[in-house]
Amino acid sequence: NGIAIESSDLPISETYLTTLEKTGAHIHNQSKWMNSVVLDCSKQDIQKVKKLPFVLSVKLLGEWKRKSVLMRQKNRQKDPKKKIKTRDSFYGWAQQQIEMLRGDFLHLKGFKGQGKSIAVLDGGFVNMDIMPFFDSLRVHQQLLPSRDFIDKDTFVNEYTQHGSQVLSVMAANLPHFMVGTAPKANYLCLVTEEKGAESPVEEENFIAALEYADSLGIDIVNASLGYTTFDNAAYNYNLSDLDGQTARASIASNIAAQKGMLLVISAGNSGNDSWRGLGVPADALDVLTVAAVNTGGKRAHFSSFGFMDKSIKPNVAALGSRTTVASIYGYKVTYSDGTSFAAPLIAGMAASLWSAFPEASNFDIKNAIEDASSRRDKPNTSLGYGIPDFRKAYQILEYQFKTKKSINYTREYLKKGRLKSPITNPIRP
Repeated sequence: NGIAIESSDLPISETYLTTLEKTGAHIHNQSKWMNSVVLDCSKQDIQKVKKLPFVLSVKLLGEWKRKSVLMRQKNRQKDPKKKIKTRDSFYGWAQQQIEMLRGDFLHLKGFKGQGKSIAVLDGGFVNMDIMPFFDSLRVHQQLLPSRDFIDKDTFVNEYTQHGSQVLSVMAANLPHFMVGTAPKANYLCLVTEEKGAESPVEEENFIAALEYADSLGIDIVNASLGYTTFDNAAYNYNLSDLDGQTARASIASNIAAQKGMLLVISAGNSGNDSWRGLGVPADALDVLTVAAVNTGGKRAHFSSFGFMDKSIKPNVAALGSRTTVASIYGYKVTYSDGTSFAAPLIAGMAASLWSAFPEASNFDIKNAIEDASSRRDKPNTSLGYGIPDFRKAYQILEYQFKTKKSINYTREYLKKGRLKSPITNPIRP
């Protein structure tokens, strides 16, 4: 991508790591971007660590204890294909959520995410390895080597079904039953969330996973997660902390964007409670933060509010109320609510759009999606720039690369109405 190598791309000194472990501490994970390590250690070990000449500071993250029971299923077998309630639409039960974004336009032109890779950071992927919705991923080797940043292994088909359902919104490929927004993209499943516990360690897992995704050349990251409060209230965030530049996960997300990845983050589901605001890292300034709308195109009642002073947050919106997702049990679909399912709709469509313009940068893609959205000229704190029209996003990039004009030049033409039909066609609700 023509991005220069800098000091944050260099690994942490092996001498430092070896010396740390000699104190008795165990290295849980490390971050070259943040120049830090997370240690599992005793109080006595901490005192030794503090005395090391290369340690600038030590921050306690609390006690880390697993509270949940693994959802590992033994002797699992793939359900035989039974009667499937298909629909006339190619997208099956996912038709509305695709067409709301005009994603069918890109797909009909043959752009379905091929050549692009998406990392899914989540809490677990139960039954993902046997779900029929992902048969084509396995046949065409579109699944990249998974990793669990909690257990430090490669088995991710445990803990929760949330990640499996998030993945289905993008990767499902059963025509006339359920088809996702990027069925031909490659996928990397990463577990970063501790089910049944909320600890700052999860943020550190998130950061380590971002760096791993970067090391594999991942193009897009979908993270349907967020941090606001923890089991130990001493670590809780305040709304004032959500400035896009304070929380470690938000800082790392901005770095990841500067490294060339497009991060798509769910806005959060706190719109109806006392918090009301975003979670971390949805506040990160360089990520694409996604709010939820209902089937009528209005803000879903639970979708979190953002801000407009430092940047426009959330950035865009997609269907997050009664979103069609795959069931983890055989040939079934179900409906789920949450910005967790709005985000992968956008992430998958972003991959399909990027397939059409492989020469584009992550910021080209992000800007085009924003400029093609329904509230482009009147953004707000609930839906940001609004619901994207990916047909219009395609036309914006087509104009940009055909004329070799910058995205800022294109935006000026949009404002002045100089881009003619069909790019100025009204956006579908």
